Amino acid sequence: MVGDDWYSFGLANMEREVERMIRSFFSEYRERMAFRRGQPSPQVDVYESKDQIRIVIELGGMIREDIEVHVTSDMVIIEGEKKEDEAAGEKRKYICLEREFGPFRRLIEIPGAVDTGQIQAEMKQGILSLFLPKIVDRRKRRRKILIESKD
Repeated sequence: MVGDDWYSFGLANMEREVERMIRSFFSEYRERMAFRRGQPSPQVDVYESKDQIRIVIELGGMIREDIEVHVTSDMVIIEGEKKEDEAAGEKRKYICLEREFGPFRRLIEIPGAVDTGQIQAEMKQGILSLFLPKIVDRRKRRRKILIESKD
C-alpha cells in the first residue's frame, strides 16, 4: 500500500511539472512571437531569497501610469505601452531606430507559493521591482487523517 501511495504521489508531481513546462513553453513562445512583430518585450529577472521572490522588470522610459500589474495564483502579468516621445506635430525621418514602442504583455510564472495579497511594487529609474512574500505551501504536506467510527 505504501508503494502505491508513493507511486501516486510521484505521478501527481510529474503531472504538475509537465503542465508547468507546457505553460512556460507557450508563454515564452508568445513572447518571442510578439518580439518578432516589433512589440516591446521588457527584460525580466526573477530571483528568490529565504523570505521572498523578487521580480525585476526593465521599463526604461516608462512611467508607472503606463503599466499595469496583475496576479493570479501562479502567474504575474505585466502589461503596458511604451510610447514614443513625440514633440507635438513633429514628423521624423529616422536614420536609425533600435528602440521598440507599442503595447506589451509579459507573463511570469510564480515559482512557488506566495501571499498574493501582500505583494508590493516599486518603480525607480525605469526599473519595476515586485516583492512577493513566500508562504508555506501546504498542498505538498502530507498528514494522516483519523477516521471516526459512526457505528
